[in-house]
Amino acid sequence: GQDLFEGTFWDAIPLEGAGFDGVAYVLPYRPTLATQGTHRVYLKGMLVSESAENLLPKWAFFVKCIVDSARLRPTASRESLYEDEELERTREALAELLRGYLVGLARNDPQRWRGFLSLHALTIKALALQDDELFELFVEHLPYETSMGRLTLAEVRELFGNVRFVTQVEAFRQIRSVASAQGVCVVNGGYVYDAEILDRYAARHPDFDVVEVDPQDLSRGFTPLTEQEEQSVAGFRALADEVLSRFGCRAELRRFQPSELPTLYTTDRDAPFRRSLERTRDEVQEGAWGGILDALASEPVAPAELCFNYDNPLVLRLAQQRDELLVRRSVELLYVQALLLGQHPLRKQELALMNEGLLGLIDWGLSQAGE
Repeated sequence: GQDLFEGTFWDAIPLEGAGFDGVAYVLPYRPTLATQGTHRVYLKGMLVSESAENLLPKWAFFVKCIVDSARLRPTASRESLYEDEELERTREALAELLRGYLVGLARNDPQRWRGFLSLHALTIKALALQDDELFELFVEHLPYETSMGRLTLAEVRELFGNVRFVTQVEAFRQIRSVASAQGVCVVNGGYVYDAEILDRYAARHPDFDVVEVDPQDLSRGFTPLTEQEEQSVAGFRALADEVLSRFGCRAELRRFQPSELPTLYTTDRDAPFRRSLERTRDEVQEGAWGGILDALASEPVAPAELCFNYDNPLVLRLAQQRDELLVRRSVELLYVQALLLGQHPLRKQELALMNEGLLGLIDWGLSQAGE
């Protein structure tokens, strides 16, 4: 394999079946979903293709194969094989051999299995969704990004007693640091296959506590202010609401950890799509597309929320500040900062706001210095 493919491999899997034999070499790197596996195929010892693309099922993109067959037929271009019954039988037999290898690795060699998953978890996720038996074998051992670090579903259940997940990467970024500081484990189900696997996991195990959460669910659990504290910040809240209203956002004040985080921006799960839509609408202002995007973007939606952290010293000082211009500029900049921390796409007006806010604060500072 090293000589023919000019590289080293993570492992080699013997392939032997009716009418063929060969070796599958496990790639030592993580291929992308777009990777098209190519394999060397021999016909009774004679090379007929160096780049056959349809020898294996699509989920098996983690290997490169050398196969000698007595029955397969290459196309004229030799880039693939004729789709006939013989190829289908061979493909199924090869798939079964690869499944057997993965099952054996998972059951008999946990250390190497973890090493395999660090490279090829995507392959296992794709395969698990096609086979209920393999789903049950693999699903709890798949690694996930969580607010408490990289954990398997089995570890999440053991450590936290339930599985809370979000289905969008943007939503996970919104709440990761806050959830972590509060000891709440949230699984990022926003990558390919993840949400589908988690939904199936919940459906197949109704006795397990597996629930999709909304970022705003977390903020509702923050510690509310006392009545006296609410009264002391009423003016700030009203002004912040006014500033944020033109961005489809409202202000809230709560106590939450980490105290170093001044604000948390939360939205419903459809917000990332709407933001991208509005940013595209800003760029396409005329023509038929402009009208379509205007219609889509004009649908009524619940406002987003910028939650100010009452445990943060900067927010405390800002809430007691009497200079209205300073408060306005500060709220605008905290809003944009919260968007950037959550890696939300900035709309045209928000990009302008960042520039205006910085210049405005510099101007305010110079004015104060002059006085």
